Amino acid sequence: MLPKLVALLLGICVVLSYGKAPRVPWWQLKVAKSQGPNACIVEEVPELNKKYWTECKYWPVRKVCGKDTLIRYECCEGFKQLPDEEGCTGVKPLKNVLETARELGAKKFVKYLEDSGLAEELSRPGTFTLFAPFDHAFDGYLGTQISMKIQSFRNSGDNPVLRYHIANTKLPSKDFSGNVELESQYEGRKLRISKYSTGMEAVNCVLISRKDQEANNGIVHMIDSALDPTLLIPRDVAQVVVEDGRFARMSQAMQRCGFMDRLRESSRAFTVLAPSDEAFLKIPPARFEKMVQDRDSCVALLENHVIPHAMCMPVITEEYRAKSIGPARIAFDCDARGNTVENKRLSGELILGNNGVVYMLDDVLIPDRARTLLELAETRHLQTFVQLIRIAGLDDLLNDFGNYTLFAPSEEALYAIDKEILNSARTNRDLARKLVLYHALPGKIMSNSIIHNQNIVTLDNENSVRLVVYRKSYGLEDALIEQSDIEGMNGVLHIIDKVIFPATESAGDILRKSSNYSMFLHAMEQVLESDPQAIDLRRGQATSHYTFLVPSDDAFRAIGAARLRRLQTDTAYMTKESCGCMKIICVFIFNPQKNYEANTIKSVIKNHVSQSMMASQAFRPNLTYEVPTRQNALGLCKRNGKLTVNKEANVVKQDIVSSNGIIHIIDKLLLPED
Repeated sequence: MLPKLVALLLGICVVLSYGKAPRVPWWQLKVAKSQGPNACIVEEVPELNKKYWTECKYWPVRKVCGKDTLIRYECCEGFKQLPDEEGCTGVKPLKNVLETARELGAKKFVKYLEDSGLAEELSRPGTFTLFAPFDHAFDGYLGTQISMKIQSFRNSGDNPVLRYHIANTKLPSKDFSGNVELESQYEGRKLRISKYSTGMEAVNCVLISRKDQEANNGIVHMIDSALDPTLLIPRDVAQVVVEDGRFARMSQAMQRCGFMDRLRESSRAFTVLAPSDEAFLKIPPARFEKMVQDRDSCVALLENHVIPHAMCMPVITEEYRAKSIGPARIAFDCDARGNTVENKRLSGELILGNNGVVYMLDDVLIPDRARTLLELAETRHLQTFVQLIRIAGLDDLLNDFGNYTLFAPSEEALYAIDKEILNSARTNRDLARKLVLYHALPGKIMSNSIIHNQNIVTLDNENSVRLVVYRKSYGLEDALIEQSDIEGMNGVLHIIDKVIFPATESAGDILRKSSNYSMFLHAMEQVLESDPQAIDLRRGQATSHYTFLVPSDDAFRAIGAARLRRLQTDTAYMTKESCGCMKIICVFIFNPQKNYEANTIKSVIKNHVSQSMMASQAFRPNLTYEVPTRQNALGLCKRNGKLTVNKEANVVKQDIVSSNGIIHIIDKLLLPED
């Protein structure tokens, strides 16, 4: 029965390892099978002098803190090799926790227990849990310090440091959870057990390297460092920060924005990443005062330094993103030098409180919500736009209190415009100011509050921008929002894929500059004569969100003389009001010298016009979009970077922005019989 149970546990171990690590390679499966029954993997990291006893037969190949690992096999817990037999088929006899710990490599710790008079107690029947440090735990500076503390109680008749490693309740790892407390023999002080999704476990943030070693009077868990009860401060983490003289600035922020009570919950375990006062000195005093003066910014700053569970650095073997109590995820990682938080080096010092742990940081982790719009643009590497802001003299505006919405073009967008315009903006303060202010709106406009076909006056107080709701995206003018809702202390930043300019000319004025659109313009004039409200091409109208699909004069002529004559003489054909959606476009070809019914012209022209602005970037590749016109509906599709209408007409020129909408030029007329 025992081998079957072990096999089941090994299988579970493999399933757990798949959750984060890559699959076990085929060659390891072959090697593992050749080891025989009850052989388990020990993972070693030679460059870091670390070992992990997996109690698994299969284990994925991985790196630990960027270093290669070696895999070897030894007998699983409770088994041993027998002569001339494959694998580990011998079952070891159970011994007491003291002897078990000694055999597993805790000789120094067992010697301390014997010298203190605790050996007799731990040899008696019971249900002990013993956290036994390996011998190497007493090496180096920290190891020497804990050894001195243990030895200082040698003649006191009891030893609080050693008793802190012992619990009277047997606790196997299957009973570990994310946050379990175990009462130790030292004045009932708690030991906090932490379990992570990676399969790693820790006690008081000391790594449990080898767990569940059974004894006849309890269980032994081998740990990498000794447990020091003097590190535990019997206060909540909020009080720990306030009473520690190194965190005066953080304490000030916590008190000013009423954050203290959130860290006093006894039912939860927190990790507080507390920047030292020296870390806050890296922030200019006026900047710090702004952050804590604005309550939302202050709360966001503090939330960015608190994890709602105990984060123990020894369990970090690769990048791990932990959810803070705010919206952000904080990146933890490690290398040969130690641990980092958001690529900033973490001090090795750990303070244990009643409800969590406190680490000291040498830098402040400033979240987006505590940054100004200018700082947000800088952190998103929008160097050129930031440069224009400074040239325009608007850096104080976007760095100060207020509530703005900034649509910042990406670097690629700025370098896509005419070089002369960009170079002029870099040398002309007024031009730079106009460009930047046209990309900024008063008030904070999040993407979920954008109203389709909405006009809002920009900060230049002269021009307005048109906001559009697309499927799965948002736009303004002919630009698309690439990154939305980057909320800061004084507004919100959206990154857009184009530089936008005020549309000062109407669609009619733009088309009249070329002689190749006279037929379309003449038809439009006839419509406006009979019904001025049908479609207005004049500048300054409230309904300025049209999309115009404009056939060129060449497209009219390309249908041929015979077909043109039929269209000119077949009134029923010309006045056809309903065309198949998604397949054809209703088109009216006319002779400017002849007069046709206005309603005929109206229906045709209305079929070339949509009441919503549709920039070319709004169309995702290989999808057909049904776009309602004033008359019917059209099918627009983008393939290989080219936009087509009803699979026949190509958009040969796109995104011509006018004061009443956006113009796309098409190269072919789609007639009813097509």
